[in-house]
Formats: sequence, structure tokens, C-alpha cells
Amino acid sequence: MKKGKKALTLLLIFTLALSLFPQSAQAAKKKKVKLSKKTVTVKIGKTVKLKLKNNKKKVKWTVISGKKNVTLSKKKKTGVTIKGKKPGTAKVQAKIGKKKYVCKVKVKKAPSGKKATNNSDKKTTQGNAGSTAAPTVSPSVFPSTTPQPTKVPDKTMLPPDVTPEPTVKPEKSYQGLYAEDQEFIVSSVSFEKEIENYYLSDNEIYVFQDEAESLKEVVPDVTKCDFTVYCYGKKAEVKSISDIMWNAKDAKGKGSYTFRVTAALDGKEYTDTVTMIMGRRTVNSPTMASANEVTLLKLTADGKEYELERMLRDRDSDDGYPIYYYFKDKDVDLNEISEAKEKTVTVLYEDEKITLDILNVGMSISGETYPIQAAAYERGKQLIVLD
Repeated sequence: MKKGKKALTLLLIFTLALSLFPQSAQAAKKKKVKLSKKTVTVKIGKTVKLKLKNNKKKVKWTVISGKKNVTLSKKKKTGVTIKGKKPGTAKVQAKIGKKKYVCKVKVKKAPSGKKATNNSDKKTTQGNAGSTAAPTVSPSVFPSTTPQPTKVPDKTMLPPDVTPEPTVKPEKSYQGLYAEDQEFIVSSVSFEKEIENYYLSDNEIYVFQDEAESLKEVVPDVTKCDFTVYCYGKKAEVKSISDIMWNAKDAKGKGSYTFRVTAALDGKEYTDTVTMIMGRRTVNSPTMASANEVTLLKLTADGKEYELERMLRDRDSDDGYPIYYYFKDKDVDLNEISEAKEKTVTVLYEDEKITLDILNVGMSISGETYPIQAAAYERGKQLIVLD
């Protein structure tokens, strides 16, 4: 009897163990988050659904270029609806934490229909009635042929992969500039009123003022702030602040601003949406901040210098793109760096070189990457953390 119970127990354990194998295999093959399509086409007045596969986290949907050509609605963790407004191109971005997923959108004119005698169709039909609508829509990668040639192309009308002005777009090689692969980034802010601290993360401004009940107490008017903007590694001239919206319910009732900033560089204008919100400190993270596209130049270990080279990110990819750096000297003894007693990293923020103490040099599971954690840096009222 005892032997029978023992055998039954062993059988149950074996059965349970077998049932865990598929789950383990499934966990090992965890599906990557990705967009359903890298490129979509939509006609004016029509909509198209873009899905974000395998995502369960909070996502922020934005139009990063071509904002006049499309609008977004029904923003969810699993996708977004895109509506065509004007002929041209746009780029829609899904941001999950620090990872970004980008989809190109082509907006075409609606077909004129079979009845060429219709007055509304005559405005958009070229040639004879049997021709298709395709000739009326210029290739989306050439902004100079956009149906409204009288407009000066700005950031919202120029895809980043077009290079009519090579002096603005960075080379496909490392130049060591601050935020050199970013089309538009707010790098610093000067406030009208006194604040405790602030930090920036991808055009989101987090303001710290612990005793304030509302962001409006600290920043009653965002137009009174001075913003520094960089485009492709160069400082641009801020031209205007527009479309200001106050969101009273954000940040647990402390509110937030969203607004548009336009900056000019080398005869070209760039516009992007900026958010300003009250920052929140926690016991575990009293100095929350981000690097905000800081550029790493060199690592020093016990007096020995190692130059770093940054891989420019592919903005056209729909995959998340973390920033990677490489040692220019390929024959580097990583053990020597890891065992060094004094380690620092020299970084570039705007046009200022900053040296930070390295707190930790980690190692990824694959053993191919070495995350660097450095001490927080206070740049006036601005907090910068390399983590």
C-alpha cells in the first residue's frame, strides 16, 4: 500500500514537471514588442489601424513628423488609429519607457471616382478621366514635390531620411556632438520663478517644487521660460511657443502643460510638442532624472583613457533602439577596466564637457554590453543622471 502511494506521488511530481516545460519554453521565447507594420498608407479623410504587438505596458503615441498630415485617435496599449488630413508623409511613434517604435505614414489624395463630370472631382483630377489618382500624389520621400509648394517645409513636412540640406542632417558616422541623431530636443530651460530642480527626458520637462500644490504656482506662463533646443547636434534658435494647453487633472491634480516649440537652424524650421509636468520624488528615487541624450566621449580607468564611439540609431526602425557605445580601440582589456579603483566618464551636454565618477560598470546577460552607472550631476537647477 505504501509502495503504491509512493509510486502515485512520484507520478504526480513527474506529471507536474512535464507540464512546466512548455511554459518555461514559452517564457524563454518571450515575444518582442513590435509594430504590425513599418509603413502604412492612408487616404485623406480615411483611417488606418496600427497595432502594437505583444505590449502590456503603458505607451505614449505621438506624431514625430508630418503633424499637419495626420491625426491620432483611440490610443491604446495595443494600437492607435491614424487619420489622413493632407497629402504627404508623417511618422507615428510609440514610446514605451525609453524604447521607441516608429512607423512611416503616407497620406494620399482620395480617388476622384469614375464620374469625371463631378465638380468636386475636377479639382483633384489630372489628365483624362481614365487616369488614376496616383500621378497627382508626389513620391512621399521628395518634399519638394508636395502639392503645396508655396509652403516652407518645416520639421513636420520633412522625413528625417531626406537630405536636401546635408549641413543639417548628421553623417552616418559618429561626430561626437550632443544629441547628434535627434531632429529636435529641448536641452535646458530657464524659469521665470525660482524652482528647486528639474530634469528633461525626450522633450518632457519635470519640475520639482515639493511645496507647490499646482504647476501653475511654479510656472504660471510657459512663454516666460527660456528654452534651449538642439537639432542634429547644433543649437537652434527658438522662434515661437504655441498651442499651449493646460491639463488640470494630470500629475494627481498638480497639472501639466503641453505646447509646441518651433526652432530654426540653417534656414530651416523644426517644430515639436513639449510637455511640462510636476516631478515626483520617492524614497527609493529621491533624485529621479535622465541623461537626456548626453553623449559619452571617453572612459578613464586608473588614469588610462579609452575613447568611446557612439552608434547612431536607426530612426526608421520599428524596434526599440537603445544607445550603444563602442571602444574605438578594439583591443581593450575589459577586466582591467572593471578592476580599476578609480573610474570616470567624460560626457558632452550641449557644448559643455562634464566628468562624472562611475559608480558601477555592469555586464549584460549576453556578456556583450557593459551598462555604466555614474553619479548624478547638477547643472545649475538641472539634474542629469547617467544610468
